[in-house]
Amino acid sequence: MATRLAKTIIGTSRHNISEIYIVSDSEIALYWIKSLKKVPVFVKNQRQRILTLKEQMEANGAKVNFYHVTTDHNPADAGTRGLTAEQINTHEWVRGPRWLTENPAIWPIKSIDATRGETEEVDIIVASNVQTPNEAKKQESSLIDLARFSEMDKALRVIARQSYSGDEVDRLVSNMQTEMHVSRSPAAPTASRTSELLCQNFRDYLRRIQG
Repeated sequence: MATRLAKTIIGTSRHNISEIYIVSDSEIALYWIKSLKKVPVFVKNQRQRILTLKEQMEANGAKVNFYHVTTDHNPADAGTRGLTAEQINTHEWVRGPRWLTENPAIWPIKSIDATRGETEEVDIIVASNVQTPNEAKKQESSLIDLARFSEMDKALRVIARQSYSGDEVDRLVSNMQTEMHVSRSPAAPTASRTSELLCQNFRDYLRRIQG
């Protein structure tokens, strides 16, 4: 949103803008912008849009800088938290952060290059929790689509990276029992029992990896 707004301002302003400061309190978002690691498609697309806009603005002579600011110095959240009619006229959300009127040398921001990078393991965990609206809706009915896996051990390895609560584990196993149901037949008299044992082992495994 900030990069799109910046590009719009450059395109409509009568003044020559030579430098742009884009400030966010989301360290992980800033880290994703500069990271070359593999990320989910949704994040990858957003990152590419941001970098494309950055290149377009810099091609027009405006250097784009990304900075991190702590939440207590970021008034942007006030718009979603709500303000009274009396507060909004003088609030920083409308007038801008007070620190912008101070010497840039003491602004409470730090360059994107100075933001703390997360470890690869944390990247994987956080990235795996990024969802598009469609993905979030799909998850309401099933935590994991078992049809995606050709082998059980592959599914176990993927689930081992997640941190589900006890209730979610029970839901997942219940879904798994439905997916793996094998009808009783003379050719497979023990199929149902085998499925039950596998599900029980699966439940025990999930609880064990949660510690």
